[in-house]
Amino acid sequence: MCLALWFLLDACTPDVAWACASCACGDPTLTVMGASRPFGGRLRLGLESQFRWLASGQEGVDQIRIAEQRATLDVAWAPNSRLFFLARLPFVRRELELSDFSEATLAHVGDMELLARWYIYRDREFQSKHLFFVSGGLEIPTAPFLRPDDGDRLGFETQIGSGSFDPLLGLGYTYVVGDLSSYTSARVLVPTEGYLGARSGVALRASSLLQWQAHPRLGVRGGVDLRWESSIVEDDQEDPHSGGTGIFFTPDLIWAPWTDIILRAAVSIPVIMELRGVQSEGPTIRVGVVIDV
Repeated sequence: MCLALWFLLDACTPDVAWACASCACGDPTLTVMGASRPFGGRLRLGLESQFRWLASGQEGVDQIRIAEQRATLDVAWAPNSRLFFLARLPFVRRELELSDFSEATLAHVGDMELLARWYIYRDREFQSKHLFFVSGGLEIPTAPFLRPDDGDRLGFETQIGSGSFDPLLGLGYTYVVGDLSSYTSARVLVPTEGYLGARSGVALRASSLLQWQAHPRLGVRGGVDLRWESSIVEDDQEDPHSGGTGIFFTPDLIWAPWTDIILRAAVSIPVIMELRGVQSEGPTIRVGVVIDV
């Protein structure tokens, strides 16, 4: 009798239940930072490492070669199912090889980005198939003007920060049907005057990606990234070796080894590069982790 009563009380006693982020938003699709689906109270932390190589200028005259490593801390919080606040703080290290074959290394915190994203349309609150958003934000000059150890002055294009407050605007659309989803976004950054009286070029970024949820813990993505920039202006003159258009193909692998922890590996491969002057850029490699807290 006592044993039966104990089982009855145990069955009627509520337990604390924990739901994963996918359950809370009604979408089992694994998402990286920036493509998340919002729900009230969602908090995401991310850390991404990025490696890229680029060069500008004529060899033996004014060429600069740059090997860049970047580690970016991301924090995203959704107070409700319509709004996301994002903050990004990078740490940047640049290894420079100058035209006179001298070398320099710059390393510091880069410029912080603050962003608000508002989902202006969802076809339904739970298990949404169509989501449209607009976003607005600001890049803040948290990176100081840097000089190499020998004290020589380096140009604006070598710096890891702009020294300016730069507003940005964006929009995007997500479509989810079964194991397939697509993500399309575009954003424009309008720089103001920064270090040395120079101004970075207006920058447009656009992406169109298709994702297949091959397994509950594995997502495969692929798509095209577009980048367009106007030239850097310094001393009222346009830098002849800056700006232009680049189109990249980006395969991307997303893996969730544990609930609410996502690992990512991606590479952006240059396909079409219509750059002004003499410029070159290699692939960009990205690896990262995202945690739903």
